[in-house]
Amino acid sequence: LLSTPAAAYRLQSGRHVVSSPRATRSRAVTASADADAIAALKRSFYGAAVKEEVREEADDPPVGLLRDMPLCRWPWEVLPHHQRVIVVHEPQYILMFEKLLATPGPHEYVHLLLHRGDDDEDLNSDPDYALRPGSKAALAGTLMRIVASLREEMQTSTDGPKVEGLVMVVQGLARVHVTKQTQGSPYSRADVMLAPDAEVVRASARLSRKWLRSSDGPGLRRTD
Repeated sequence: LLSTPAAAYRLQSGRHVVSSPRATRSRAVTASADADAIAALKRSFYGAAVKEEVREEADDPPVGLLRDMPLCRWPWEVLPHHQRVIVVHEPQYILMFEKLLATPGPHEYVHLLLHRGDDDEDLNSDPDYALRPGSKAALAGTLMRIVASLREEMQTSTDGPKVEGLVMVVQGLARVHVTKQTQGSPYSRADVMLAPDAEVVRASARLSRKWLRSSDGPGLRRTD
């Protein structure tokens, strides 16, 4: 017979121990608290790193120029207005996106096509793929926005170990062109200029003309 109510929750048979429901719930709560603490520590670390970055105290940049944007180079294309699900497991890009997601939204970055066909882990030491005119690197890319993100463990190969990665839904916003590289390692950053398509320029011109013609004053109505 079981001598106490507590003993009813713990039945020993050799080395096997059946834990009480209360103990199981306690471990689940502890694991959840540990996960929350790790997530808070990550946010604190990446947020502090972003705040410590030295920013130039210059006047406002020209219209259409985006300064010091994070870049990623992958061997596949994303066009403006297209949406795609991407899986990120490269260490340098995990760092890049964790820092980006730790900042206030919208979370935007630049995607460049890597013509070489593999990831850019060793591009920092390859002058042929430097982000400058005349190199083999693509300088025209797409401004991207992270729509949703999920952190989870993933297996990068059949026999490889599981690693922590990011699954993200990203949206192409506009074409951009790299004007100056500002960082090369551990991932690239650069100043980029928006390069709107001809359709966008014509649509903007039509809206401007409509606004000018509806404005007061005879001089503003003459737009042709």
